Amino acid sequence: MNGATGLLFGVAIAALAGALIPVQAGANGALARGFDAPLLATFWSLFTSTVLVGIVLLCLRPALPSPALLERLPAWAWIGGLLGAIFVATATIFAPRLGAAAFTVAVVAGQTMASLALDSTGAFGYVQRMPTPGRLIGIALVVAGGLLVVLSTPASGASADLAHEARG
Repeated sequence: MNGATGLLFGVAIAALAGALIPVQAGANGALARGFDAPLLATFWSLFTSTVLVGIVLLCLRPALPSPALLERLPAWAWIGGLLGAIFVATATIFAPRLGAAAFTVAVVAGQTMASLALDSTGAFGYVQRMPTPGRLIGIALVVAGGLLVVLSTPASGASADLAHEARG
């Protein structure tokens, strides 16, 4: 694929993966309610992910990395699983309470702001890309849109309970 086609394909796949996030959060929320244990639902979700990836790896049989390669990796390269578990647990607990739209726009707003910071600094292996006026305006629009969705979401019983829990 050439540059523009590859970029569009990558964006389309990322959008499709993003569309799965509220479905996953809803499914995990249903497990949490059924189990009456959000962390057990989180465990089950991550366990099934591990089994699926393990089966795919058995089929593909990639070469294992050498110890020398593992030693050269930065320490922060190992935190992806931990961060994924935190996200899945957060989604399992809060998505059903906030609703799919409010949860997702909050996630996207947080991702967008953190992404700007990571691009600006080149942290965690990203190529450094300084903020441009267009990027800053785009991110401001994402955050403003997220706030609009969240603030215009009617409080359900679960949302009201969450707000009450947050206030103590």
